[in-house]
Formats: sequence, C-alpha cells, structure tokens
Amino acid sequence: MASTLADHSAPKHLPGKLQAEWKKTYKEEKDAVLRADPDNPNAARVKALHAANKLLRVKKPTSAADIEKMEPHEFVKREEREIDGVPHLWVLTADGDKIAFPKETKK
Repeated sequence: MASTLADHSAPKHLPGKLQAEWKKTYKEEKDAVLRADPDNPNAARVKALHAANKLLRVKKPTSAADIEKMEPHEFVKREEREIDGVPHLWVLTADGDKIAFPKETKK
C-alpha cells in the first residue's frame, strides 16, 4: 500500500490574510487534482503546494521607495549601505535576490 504525504500548513511567518489565501489556494488546488485523479493523493499535495507557494513570490523592487514599502515576509535583510561613495538602500529578498538602489534624497 502506498503511503501518502501529510498536508502542509501555511508558513507561520506570513501575515494572517496571506496565510488564509495560501490555505484556500492549497485546498482548492488539491481538491481539483483529486477530482481528476483520486488515486494519486501525493501528486495532489505536490501540485497544491506548488500553487500555494506561487503566492509567496516577491515582486522585485524598482526603486529605493519600493524597498522601503516591502513587507517583512518579503525580505530576509534590508539595510543602508554605501556603494561607491553613494548611500544605497539594499535588500536581500525572500526569493534570494540582492538589490540596491541609491537612497532618494528629500529636497
């Protein structure tokens, strides 16, 4: 008898609204796959996990202002750095991208 893998729960570090959306997407995708192929619960779980995790993709910032607006679950580290003598806002996104933009000066 084939064993089935346990269902996943939403990542705990996500805000409540995003956790709810993640759970809903996971359940809907899993149910859809199980309707099409009820004998393959492991495939349903894998496809559901893939669909739900698409919600976690981080939109790449295009400016220092975008970096400042990023939610805590979207980055690993955010800091000010001096690059070539110019102050920059630097971020390591949750997707692993390292991005820096010159700090915008207020006039």
